[in-house]
Amino acid sequence: MIDLLTPYKTISIVGMAKNVGKTTTLNYILKSFFQIKKIGLTSIGMDGELKDTVTSTMKPRIYIESGTIVATSARCLSNCDFTIQILETTNISTPLGEIVIVKALSDGYALVAGPSYNKQIRGIFDIFLKYGVDKILIDGAINRMSSADSYISEATILCTGASYSSQINNVVANTSHFVDLLSLNVIDNFTEKLANKLMTEAQVSLIYDDFSFKKLTMKTALNSSKKIVFEINENVRFLVLRGALTTELVNELVQNRQKIKQLTIVVSHGTKCIFDYKASENLKKCNINIKVLAKTNLLCLTINPTSPFGYTFNEKEFLSSLREKINIPIYNVMRD
Repeated sequence: MIDLLTPYKTISIVGMAKNVGKTTTLNYILKSFFQIKKIGLTSIGMDGELKDTVTSTMKPRIYIESGTIVATSARCLSNCDFTIQILETTNISTPLGEIVIVKALSDGYALVAGPSYNKQIRGIFDIFLKYGVDKILIDGAINRMSSADSYISEATILCTGASYSSQINNVVANTSHFVDLLSLNVIDNFTEKLANKLMTEAQVSLIYDDFSFKKLTMKTALNSSKKIVFEINENVRFLVLRGALTTELVNELVQNRQKIKQLTIVVSHGTKCIFDYKASENLKKCNINIKVLAKTNLLCLTINPTSPFGYTFNEKEFLSSLREKINIPIYNVMRD
């Protein structure tokens, strides 16, 4: 896994749920790269707490070594037990205070809570580079896949595990679905240019067979599924969404599939798709495709067959079932 990650400067680690081994994977990478790279670390959301704030289960903490550069909120610094050198402040505000850039002068545990927005994350990257960082790790947060956006990270690791569901078949099906979404193909160049332009001008747009287009007048696609589908007819070739493709819109399209001749939905990135694998299967049956403007470089999957809720999957069965459906490398870093 480390060999796979070595060529990339910015790497995001995202989890399908809490307790799937994301922090353990992050610690494994931090330890593996420390001797050869100067690391910059930040997070979308918060990670590194001793006890999960939602499930109240104990969890591993983020362990960093001396020399690591960290972007975290001011309030988190009191919960870090390494010797801190404050390098600079950022004027980026979060609910946990301003984001501060610090250097670890000793080894220790870190509580990391970084910016919420991609543009702010990119600003943090510029500061990291100023301090000679060789590799940047972005810790993604639960239900926040935006760090997998290629605008943010050159490579992504997805973490899955038993805590997602007690039913192994459900975990496998949804993990495969997530991998498919993060691996969606890019639209052709001509359509990409037009779709990109339309996304800057409207929340929802339609492109017809002759490549004429219509920008729909709505502030958001959320709760507007019926209005969107009402505008679609057999001459509509592309549905362009600036925001998310939701379960609600997917279901509305499926219910009105008789109106659709051949439709491709265009979103900026696979992380904009927020619907489950059952909805995805229904879309495929309706001659509806999804394409993206930017593809995620999903390198590998890590697994945690143990749940903090008292059950464990058979590791060999879990791996075998995942490998039947997923064609990227799969690792258990605890075993390594």
